[in-house]
Amino acid sequence: SMRRLGEQLRADEVSFWGNLLVASACAKQPHSGAAAPVLPPEGFGKIAADPQCLFGVLASDSPVCCAATCGACRERGCVARGPDACCPSRIIATGKTCMRTAAPCRLG
Repeated sequence: SMRRLGEQLRADEVSFWGNLLVASACAKQPHSGAAAPVLPPEGFGKIAADPQCLFGVLASDSPVCCAATCGACRERGCVARGPDACCPSRIIATGKTCMRTAAPCRLG
């Protein structure tokens, strides 16, 4: 039936692309024994600095950038959200600056 044909075509396509990816990966590896995997540099995929608090939550009453997961960056209710990432006073006390690290950090 047409349904079975469609299912078979999708399965064949998935198999084809999977085999192509494996072949491509194998072709790029050196052939001298078991090569060690190539790892991305440390910090790959992480935000190194956020001087404008683009990836966090900006406090309205202090120069602080809270973690984005906080949802709000204010003292009231911050302990329940996670004090080290969401309480401006705690963040200021760490001395972390957004020029050198991502949220939670102090701006400026």
